[in-house]
Amino acid sequence: MLKLETKPLKECQVLIVDDELVSQEVISSALDKMVQCAVVGSGEEAIAFCQHTQPDLIILDLDMPGRDGLSVCMELKRHENTQSTPVIFVTATLDVETENNCWRVGAADYVLKPVTMTTLRARVKTHIQNKLRMELLENLTLYDPLTGVYNRLYLRYELPSIIRQLLREQQCLSMVLVDIDFFKAFNDTYGHLEGDACLKQVAEALNHSVHRPRDVVIRFGGEEFLILLSDTDLNGASQRAQKMVDNVRELNKENKKGIKGKLTLSAGVECCDVEELRNNKIIEALGRLDKKLYKAKEEGRSRVWKMALSE
Repeated sequence: MLKLETKPLKECQVLIVDDELVSQEVISSALDKMVQCAVVGSGEEAIAFCQHTQPDLIILDLDMPGRDGLSVCMELKRHENTQSTPVIFVTATLDVETENNCWRVGAADYVLKPVTMTTLRARVKTHIQNKLRMELLENLTLYDPLTGVYNRLYLRYELPSIIRQLLREQQCLSMVLVDIDFFKAFNDTYGHLEGDACLKQVAEALNHSVHRPRDVVIRFGGEEFLILLSDTDLNGASQRAQKMVDNVRELNKENKKGIKGKLTLSAGVECCDVEELRNNKIIEALGRLDKKLYKAKEEGRSRVWKMALSE
């Protein structure tokens, strides 16, 4: 659900990457009362660590054997889960060229050895708080404040990067468009406050119908929700859509003007293959999806329509 406050600094994690045990100890002891610290001794370990844990900030030694700090930072900035994580370089020497290289690979800041601990603590606090504020702003911008799922603006900003990743992996994208049946009648019967509560319940049921981190639920319109299912073919997406319809039916929520007096969903399903994604035909696919949803309603509602319109 939508979060309107940032987590406490004490709950934030800082990853310290340094091959020298003394430096590890000095930096971690300076920060451990302010944040949670994790320590690794090489660039390779840092990359492996970030594959399963997303730190709030990384303190990275610039000069290490094996992979140096610059190459590690470049690698981290290429990955979606760490590209927004601020990196502070620690270095014994810093000429103009090295400083420019730090900015080029995406560093947020740097400190010189021997490290002044008050300066390090101040910079760590500042960069983490900036990150948390940006995450809060993203929540306010890209999430629907009523239901807590993504809003339509998410498509504009995030869909291009989703498509680029799917093209790199040669994967398809399936979409499910669902609509609450007879929702206007529901609002007229029970009032808009109960209608808002209904939308929240439906959004929660949709979230429970998808399980992978890359599956995305979006409030697309008033009572319409769009679900993006990466690397899922038409049959797989149809099964997910049926699960969504079933989960809402199992809420057993009353709708006197609905089917058998209960709240239900209708759904349309469409799948875009790699070539459609490459040729930027996502808008055409959304058009077909909308027509399939209409077909599901035309055929009696509370059902999934996946077949082509000519079938």
